[in-house]
Amino acid sequence: MDPGFARPEVRQLPHPPYRIVYRIDSQRVTVLTIRHGRQELNPEEVGGEDTP
Repeated sequence: MDPGFARPEVRQLPHPPYRIVYRIDSQRVTVLTIRHGRQELNPEEVGGEDTP
């Protein structure tokens, strides 16, 4: 689990100067966003926060 996200299926891969945020499920990997490392990333933007 990525410490920046509440959901274990959402992870990030650093590829300087970018970071790739992706989600893993049982059959696929989905890229959620690619951001420059200096940009702030709100976990809610990529479904990283638990929502009711």
